[in-house]
Amino acid sequence: MQWLIHGMEAILFGLIVCLIYSLTEAMKKDADEHIVLGNLSVNSVRKDPRCSCAPSESIKQLQMFWSTQVLEMRLNGFAPDILLHPALFEHTLDYLQGAADATAEFFQCSDRQRLQMQCYLIAKGLGAPHHDDNDLNLIERAQSHRHTEMYVAGHCAAEQWLYSQEFPKECSLFNSINAWGLVA
Repeated sequence: MQWLIHGMEAILFGLIVCLIYSLTEAMKKDADEHIVLGNLSVNSVRKDPRCSCAPSESIKQLQMFWSTQVLEMRLNGFAPDILLHPALFEHTLDYLQGAADATAEFFQCSDRQRLQMQCYLIAKGLGAPHHDDNDLNLIERAQSHRHTEMYVAGHCAAEQWLYSQEFPKECSLFNSINAWGLVA
């Protein structure tokens, strides 16, 4: 019986040693990752948010994306409020719907959340008035305008933005408007 007790003590001691070894290895690995992450910029280390939609994160990304678009327009001497002009408004809506769709796909948002993002961009980004009766018009419009060049450019730019916090200059709203001759 005594040999059984000594055997159990040896096994218990071995398990404690394994536990301590596992904990120290995990702490070393965590410390190594911390050192590596400490040398990288915040934008280069991004958690892949492809999970259920986080409304606050998706809106935040849309705000940052739109702010970079507006900044580029202003730096090039283009007043963003001109986007409300009837000749540009429809094309800008296509671009914004493409950006909202890319963001909704990235964050795996529901159709309702996608519509909320589109309405948010139109109301806050463009400063256009928003009414609940416009929601149905937006849904119908989004379905029929998905393959316009402006929609594709907005989708491409937002998708790239979500992965790298940069967008291809050729897909920016400013360059898209100029490239397609929407502004003389």
